[in-house]
Amino acid sequence: MKDEKRVAIVDDDPSVLESTSALLESMGYRTQTYTSAEAFLDEGQDSDVQCIVLDVRMPGMGGLDLQERLNEMGDAPPIIFITAHGDIPMAVSAVRAGAADFIEKPFTADLLVTAIEFALRYKPVTVDKKRSREQAELRLTRLTDREREVFNLIVLGETNKSIGRTLGISPRTVDVHRQRVREKLEAERLADLIRLKQAID
Repeated sequence: MKDEKRVAIVDDDPSVLESTSALLESMGYRTQTYTSAEAFLDEGQDSDVQCIVLDVRMPGMGGLDLQERLNEMGDAPPIIFITAHGDIPMAVSAVRAGAADFIEKPFTADLLVTAIEFALRYKPVTVDKKRSREQAELRLTRLTDREREVFNLIVLGETNKSIGRTLGISPRTVDVHRQRVREKLEAERLADLIRLKQAID
């Protein structure tokens, strides 16, 4: 049941904390809010939160720094990063470091809840690296050469416009390729594509 699910929200913007907490509480989640990464480290370590909704950019210790600290401490709950539009490359780094997902501001209630439910089920894959690489490479054979080029730029956090400039095609054509890549690779979210790329690197 949702009333058993505890979510920590870490953001330096009080209005974001208040609105996000109110939204999740209204949907049955229990929330704990923190105005900084330092506050979470000081006050949240003994809590039983099952997921952290974490802003990437904050004064002092940023979201990526907190993620790194929690990784060093071990047994950290799954993290969902909240990013501004221009922070996608930073979010890519976060997923490579083990984040469950990331969402862009402004986000809808449905998008946030979907991300949280995914994070609560998320388990980092710890299979043999060679086997993981072979499986990833096999899945990528489903792509055409052009789709593979688009895939390689998507996982860098590039926008349709920048991909179009690089490949000499229109942003609309890039979007068509992007959708085909996600369908062929059975990837629901960008984070899935990033993890797939990580497996072959």
